[in-house]
Amino acid sequence: MGSYGSAAKSISDKEILARVGRKEADDRAFPGQYPTMPDDEIARRKAALRFTKDDAKILADLAPVVAAEIDVLIDRFYEQQLAIPEIAAVIREPETFHRLHATMRIYILELFSGTYDATYVGKRLFIGTIHKRIGVGPDLYLASVHRLKEILADMIERHTPGGREPSGLLRRRLDAMDQLLFFESALTFGTYIGGRSMEGRAPQPRRRAASA
Repeated sequence: MGSYGSAAKSISDKEILARVGRKEADDRAFPGQYPTMPDDEIARRKAALRFTKDDAKILADLAPVVAAEIDVLIDRFYEQQLAIPEIAAVIREPETFHRLHATMRIYILELFSGTYDATYVGKRLFIGTIHKRIGVGPDLYLASVHRLKEILADMIERHTPGGREPSGLLRRRLDAMDQLLFFESALTFGTYIGGRSMEGRAPQPRRRAASA
């Protein structure tokens, strides 16, 4: 598919870690520095996974539940992460851990935002770049996604009418989450395999808007 653009200015590892998890870690924290992907490519990838506007709405409907449980979700996630020596070696420094903890809060809330556009994709590509540069390999990244999926699935099951029965609603909610996590994993692997990092590429022109 070719590589996708990002801002030309290079960002050092030290600067990345200094910014990660700051209070302003949103669109304004990295002005003009998120990697970019054409909107029609985003739409193509969603279509390949059959991720639709209905799936986006299903996830957005869970946002109040996620917001209410966000602290518990993050604590469970990092409790498991810190049990893995290779990951603990990267994130156990208190300041780094605090920043990553704050960033994870934003990350999870955005998973259930219902908006998965070019800005969202740029942030996810940037996160992939961070993981690559701080030494979290694809195997550890996928293991982390798997653990997060289990934690989120448990939350969804507990807050879906019918409990853990395989109801139509529960299946649709879990399927929508799976599709989005696959979508994100493919973006992240682009930074590992395709070298779609932050450096040396100018932003590409925006194309037509993608749905969902």
